[in-house]
Amino acid sequence: MIAGKPLVAVLLSLCIFLISGLFTELLHHEIRSHVMSEGFNQAAGTAGFIRTPDKAHYFPLIRAFGWITTVLLSTMGFFLMQALRRQARLMQALIEQNILLQKANEADNDAQLLTENARRNTEDANLQLVTVNEELELRSIEASGAQERLQKQERFVRFTLDGLSAHICVIDAQGEIVITNRAWDAFAVANNAAEGTYGEGTNYLDVCNAACEEGVLDSDEFSAAIRAVISGSLSEFIKEYPCHSPSIHQWFLCRVNSFTVSGANYAVVSHENISELKLTQDELQQSRHEVEAATRAMSD
Repeated sequence: MIAGKPLVAVLLSLCIFLISGLFTELLHHEIRSHVMSEGFNQAAGTAGFIRTPDKAHYFPLIRAFGWITTVLLSTMGFFLMQALRRQARLMQALIEQNILLQKANEADNDAQLLTENARRNTEDANLQLVTVNEELELRSIEASGAQERLQKQERFVRFTLDGLSAHICVIDAQGEIVITNRAWDAFAVANNAAEGTYGEGTNYLDVCNAACEEGVLDSDEFSAAIRAVISGSLSEFIKEYPCHSPSIHQWFLCRVNSFTVSGANYAVVSHENISELKLTQDELQQSRHEVEAATRAMSD
């Protein structure tokens, strides 16, 4: 941290310079004192170094050498401090770079973790989607099978109704015709029934009321009886009635029964042509009368 501050480096270099200069001056002063003393001259005569005070001209050289050394040491200290400062900066940059690299690695790890989680979530979502699609496909197949079975049942019911000779229709609780058989439609067409008065969607109770007003049926007995059967107050309604035309005499037997599907009430209305039966009964009745009259004539 010290080497990282230029002012501190300069101050330390200055301190080295001052201390070295002070040491040089002290050393110079000490040497000069000893050389100039008598004891040193004797020692110098023995060693052959500085023998007399005449050699005092070497002292400036020694002093200069000391100051040069001081300058060199100070300069070396300054450049050393600069090198340490650069090294400290480099170390700090390396540390910061390592921190940034560590953060980058952590961010990369987090990104990889998020990517992995997103991939897993995507796989889970795709798996759930596949499961949902399979379930929907299975339900679609089941619904298709159920619809096909329902269509088969409807065809079976219609074929069964069409195979009956009676004129049959099924009405709901409001009297609207839900289904008719072939004999019902054929009879309506053969008798020039107006369009919209006999097919599916027609309100049969309204047609009965209109027929009552025209005097075709006995009052409103039919419509009232049908309503009673649908509501459950009457278990069954049966009635014979004539339906003659200018060219032929006909009789029919009307039968009304109710049933319930999914909580909804319905009624089956059938009109069976009993003209042959009625004619046979009339013929038998007439023959009986003739036999009785013949018997009475013979007895008389």
